[in-house]
Amino acid sequence: MKLKRFAAVALTAVIALGGAGFSTSAESAGTQGAYQAPQLSVDLSQYVDENGYITGFDYSAIELVDYKNMVIPTENHMPAQETLNAFMVAQLPQIDATEGVVAMGDTVNIDYAGSVDSVPFEGGTAYGYDLQLGSGAFIQGFEEQVAGHSVGENFDIYVTFPENYHADLAGKDAVFNIYINSYKKAVAVEDITDEMVKENLGGMGLSNVKELNQYAIDELSYSMVGNYIYNEVFGNSTVTSVPQTAIDMQGDYMLASMELEAINYGMNLETMLQMYGFASAEDFKTTYAETIEAAAKEICINQAIANAEGIKITDKDIEEYFGGQDYSVVEEVYGKPFLKFLIMQSITLENLINNTAREGVSKAGGTNSTVIILVAVIALAAVALFFVFKKKKPEEVAAEIKETANKAIEEIKEETAELKAEIKEEIAEIKEEISEEINEIKEDAEQEKED
Repeated sequence: MKLKRFAAVALTAVIALGGAGFSTSAESAGTQGAYQAPQLSVDLSQYVDENGYITGFDYSAIELVDYKNMVIPTENHMPAQETLNAFMVAQLPQIDATEGVVAMGDTVNIDYAGSVDSVPFEGGTAYGYDLQLGSGAFIQGFEEQVAGHSVGENFDIYVTFPENYHADLAGKDAVFNIYINSYKKAVAVEDITDEMVKENLGGMGLSNVKELNQYAIDELSYSMVGNYIYNEVFGNSTVTSVPQTAIDMQGDYMLASMELEAINYGMNLETMLQMYGFASAEDFKTTYAETIEAAAKEICINQAIANAEGIKITDKDIEEYFGGQDYSVVEEVYGKPFLKFLIMQSITLENLINNTAREGVSKAGGTNSTVIILVAVIALAAVALFFVFKKKKPEEVAAEIKETANKAIEEIKEETAELKAEIKEEIAEIKEEISEEINEIKEDAEQEKED
């Protein structure tokens, strides 16, 4: 998902280090003996100023779409009930099953063997693989064709690899022979109870079906709006000249990610590049020149919006973004300017998502603390004027204003707690995903050694 690339960008530093087996805290790492943060061969902060902005920009070369007057169509911010149901079901544990017909949302344990023109291809065979149908983990058409079959059934499905798949398989038709070993059945949405929600999702602050439904609406709507904004703003804004600093930084950032992976395996960047078939770092950049420039253009558009909105990342912003957690090791590896850049990229899109108008909705996105404060001020003024015209006693006016202010303060406290909880949850989910990916890489590497 394109949104995920932006929503998680400020956490990229944490993910890279966590995935490479490094703690983000020098203090926690100290328990394992003398700790030394990994040293990158490139200085990413050299491209960024103290506010998180890439230097050498010519904003006249960037023409932004009129994002301030953009309105999100209903179908692009309000999820269909079917989608809501699938999301709610996915939040709850599944039920083990050994017989029956599998459906979208179920997790199947399968054996599969793929071939193109009757010839098996590398990576196309697996045994005892757990796949959640509807997750989008496999290419389009794969999961949909598995649905409707039964445990113990052996059958073929027919798919076409995307044009942007890796060269050997791009655009080719393939056949997969499938055998379903077992599956875990998703709970039916109509069978979800308040007790079930509270027992399994109480840690997320959800205690009944109504709250789960609203959570599903909020999460899916946020994602839908993010994708719409990405396509409209980043797809239709134009960049006639990409600054060299943006291109150089993006190229070095990709190399830095590979270097951290190399450190994880106890090797240097040059060895890792050679393993992937690149003669040098420059060869890598040349090969991915188009990808680097495309990413640099998106960075330009994002920074132009941040500049127009006057966004500047402070030390306090960094602390809040990491939820009070120690990020000293991340800062040591990437440098504070580049860390500010990463956070600014994310916050800029987040602001667009929260502040862009939705069709049929009086206000966009969730209410943040600043909005609550403004509403409170307006409410206080309205109360005061009301009682002036009604000729209420001053002490009565004061009491009403105090009550309104106290309510606003309580709302601010609740909103702040919710935001912190959401950030911690997102960090945990992203770290878990990266950990799974790293484990898969290790398993593949071990398998290659055995072969």
